[in-house]
Amino acid sequence: MSDWSTKTIPNLLHELNTDLERGLSASEAATRLSHQGENQIFQKSHAQQTTFHLLTHQFIDFRTLLCLGVMILLILPGLILPGPFPSDLLLSAILVGGVFVVQFGLQFYQTLNTRSSIQQIWSAAEVQVPVMRDGVPVWLPPASIVTGDLLLLDEGDYVAADARMVETDGMVVDESPLFGRSVFSTKVAEELETPSVTEQKNMVLGGTYIIQGQGRAVVVRTGE
Repeated sequence: MSDWSTKTIPNLLHELNTDLERGLSASEAATRLSHQGENQIFQKSHAQQTTFHLLTHQFIDFRTLLCLGVMILLILPGLILPGPFPSDLLLSAILVGGVFVVQFGLQFYQTLNTRSSIQQIWSAAEVQVPVMRDGVPVWLPPASIVTGDLLLLDEGDYVAADARMVETDGMVVDESPLFGRSVFSTKVAEELETPSVTEQKNMVLGGTYIIQGQGRAVVVRTGE
């Protein structure tokens, strides 16, 4: 996989066979869309799972199953053996049960937060985004975006796919929908020297938002 953040803009345009002023032609974009498929970040059905399904899904987690299994093993002898329930087993079962409840609750809370973020991104994906095609700005649904497309980004816009910045004017991007915490990143257009993922200041990621400034970016990855 190419490290798009380290490429010069001329090399980037050459590799993706696109134009900095005109973007892709409509015919070339249609060809790429047929080969690459639609730019779907995830299946919509994942964002529409019921709360009951998410609740039962938590039992797949190994730590949750381990706590549940230990609690059953502690309770079972006291139910089978004659006489009163041993107090030490009861105390141990209560302690393990508390760990189980905390683990299950945290896992379920994190799952609900993840689903909420996915639903927000899906709602944003139903809008249209400005793209340069044949030298003319057009508004397209994110699903129609292909590699090589020239995104026209402005304050408040939704980023439809992973893209390399080629022009920026004071651009700041809100990346919290992807990372689940407040993350604001200032973007640049020049190439970088072997940066880590968190230091790719010349890249914008699909599912994020422009909160300040404007610029243009060439799409380098689409879909999942």
